[in-house]
Order: sequence, then C-alpha cells, then structure tokens
Amino acid sequence: MNDASGSSLTRQSVDGEFLLASVEHLGVPCPCDENGTRRKYSVPIVINDDTHIKAMTMVGSDEVSEVKEFSYTLKKSDMDIAMAEGWTWMSHSFADGLTAAQLADDAAVQRVQSQTQELVRDPQLGLIGTLSALAASESYKVETSAAVALPRISGVAWNPATPIALSDGWNWLGYPAEQTMTLDEAFATTTVEKLDAIVGQDGFAQYDGERWVGTLTTLVPGKGYMYQSQTEKQVAYNTTIVSKAHAQHTQGIADRLPLAFDKHKYPSVMAVMAAVCDDSGMAADNADYQLAAFCGSECRGVGQIAGGLLMMNVYGNVGDRITLHVTDSDGADVLATATLDFSEGLVGSIDAPYAINVGKTTTVGAAAYDGDVRLSVVGKRLVISGVAADNISSVELFDINGQKVMHETHISESGIDISSLSGGVYVAVVCSDAHYTYHKIAVR
Repeated sequence: MNDASGSSLTRQSVDGEFLLASVEHLGVPCPCDENGTRRKYSVPIVINDDTHIKAMTMVGSDEVSEVKEFSYTLKKSDMDIAMAEGWTWMSHSFADGLTAAQLADDAAVQRVQSQTQELVRDPQLGLIGTLSALAASESYKVETSAAVALPRISGVAWNPATPIALSDGWNWLGYPAEQTMTLDEAFATTTVEKLDAIVGQDGFAQYDGERWVGTLTTLVPGKGYMYQSQTEKQVAYNTTIVSKAHAQHTQGIADRLPLAFDKHKYPSVMAVMAAVCDDSGMAADNADYQLAAFCGSECRGVGQIAGGLLMMNVYGNVGDRITLHVTDSDGADVLATATLDFSEGLVGSIDAPYAINVGKTTTVGAAAYDGDVRLSVVGKRLVISGVAADNISSVELFDINGQKVMHETHISESGIDISSLSGGVYVAVVCSDAHYTYHKIAVR
C-alpha cells in the first residue's frame, strides 16, 4: 500500500518495536494522545476508503520516533458504456463490480451473458436469470434491440495488475485497464505460452512463442475478449508503461474486395487462420489472394494478411454453414471454396494453418458480389436499380473503418437519403429477397 507521495507503510515487529497508528477520515489527534484513536496494529491495515494515517514507532512506553503521516486516496474510474445494436462484447474497470440490472437499465438491452450465466428480458416477467453481478476480471456479451449509451458510471477502480486466474481452454477475459495497449504491451508481465490465443470482435491473435500475431493489434478499455490458454495460469496486465497504441493502431476493412459485414449482428466469432496451397500442395504466397466468408450470400468476414497467413474473424451462430471464398488479388475470380460448420473457436493455427488448395484448373467463376443490382449517388440520394424497391428489405452502409453508419429498411423508388454522410468511400450492402449484394460507392 502506498501513500499519496509514494512512501510505503509497513508494520515492524522486531526487538519489541511495533507500529502504532491513528486512522482518520476527518481529523484525529496524534497517536501519542491517549484520548485519540491510538491502537497497536498486529495485522495489515485495510484501506477501503480515502484515509489519512498518523503513525509512530515505540519501544515499551518510550517514544522513539516522530509522527509520520500518510494519505491514501482510492483511485476512481469513470466509464461511458456504449453498446451497438445487436451484440457487444464488453467489460468494465470497477473494483466493486457492476450489477447486471444496472447494465440492463435501458429497455433495449435484451440479454446479458457471462461464460456460465445469463440475464434475459422477458416481455411479461422483466429481467430473469441467474446473472446478477459483473466482475472486472471477466467479459460479457450484451444483446440490444437498438444502440444504447448508458449514463456515465463512476466507482473505485480495479487494479489491472491484480492477477486473474485462467483455466485451461477458453476464458471470457475482461480488460479493466484504463489505456489502450498492444497485446505485447498488455501481456508483458504475464507468462504467455506458445499458441495461446485471444479473440475480440475486432479480430484475433495467437502467440507464436515470441510475439502476438494476428488481426487484433490492441486491447481497448471497455471491450471484452476471449482468451484460450494452453494451461492454467494467471494474467496480470502491465501497468508500468504509458502506451501510444491508441494513436498508432486502427482497425479497417479490406481495401480491395467490395465487401462489408456487421460484426455486431451475431454473438459469436470463429477465428480462421488459413494458407493457400497450389494444386501440388505446395505453399503459395498468401498475399496474392483474398479470403472471404459467407453464409449463403451474406458476408460474415473478410480476411487480412497477418504473419504471412490469411486471418479472419467469421461472425455467426453455432451450426451456421460457412463457405470460404478464395479469390485472386483483384477479387475478380473465385479460385477455390471450402465449407465449414460454424463453431466458436479456432480453425487452424500459426503452426498448422487451415489449408485451401488452389490450382490453375480450380477456378470456380467470376466473383460477382454486386449481382445485377446497381447503385448510383445522385445528389444527396443513393439510387438503386436492377431490383424493385418493394423487394429490398434493407440497405446498410459501412465506412472505411468497418463501422455501420446507416441502416434503412424503408426503400422507395427514389432511393434513400444519404445527406447525413460526410464525403468519402463507403460499402453498401443491399438485401433483396434474402440475397445480399455488395457495392463500393463514393459520396462527395
């Protein structure tokens, strides 16, 4: 325990010496004053509030030191908890925890899940379930019917250096630190093992024995993660640095394929580490290919090159039938496909990536992700042709960071109003008759 100036308060019990202290909240006499709150401490002093301590050492009844004063202030944490429409993986940084009912105060919150418990909003009964308290050491999945921004929450801060016990296998891990850090920074004081993996809604990474490799480059306060540990161990987040990771790392979407996906639409992630092989089974240069995942025609993920592999978050529900498309570098031709049943976990690893064979004779066909639907920007409206407006169930627009910026379900023959969008490049996803098409558009 440190005082406000960084001094350490210890109890001495050598050669008959004991520390005598006076604990005060509003002002207490010197510990040498018999009318004060003087006491001899033979156990550690518990500090659970802002506290001022006056202390001295004595041998027998003789005073042998001057009075030393220590001031302790408990660190506070403030959080703005925002949840997107759909599913959000979250955590918090409060030492005293957060109640599930507090998190579900907004009626749009439909479900809160931990690794072993949940709280569900019933239309007649209200909030029901066994989940009552949310610990800072764990992460949670929250389902909402609309975007939710809770009023700012304040409380005593969790110490992120506190060890968090991990079991062998998957752990829903919270991130109670107050700064964004790279994975190598965050886990610098943890004994990470080769093939340990961490998955978030923004990507995933695996430890190769020396460093973390993957599409997840940072851990962000308030977000939740899933950590696959090779053995039982403890995580203690690094508190010794001031990281620049927030300014140096940003998430984005593929800059070549005209595809986008909603990472909040589904509760779970399947992390895929793939490698392309030629028709003889020899490893190819993965940078010459692109990888995307579909359930039917709905895009569920787009691969990125990391550590020389094609790595991709695939979003969905357990049991979904996922088709992987490997295209050429231009995204023009589908060269190979593979099918997987969705499961929440890892497909492939850094040491043994999921192999997809591509050869000169395996071309499947043109990658016509836009189908017969055509989009054009006319003034402040996005006009859609090639499909009747009555047959369009939704139009979603994503910015270059992969964030959904618009969701429209009422489409007219004159298109949709996009006057709220700033200039730039967007990906539009049109759903008509349960079929999805993808289009890059430029707004000026």
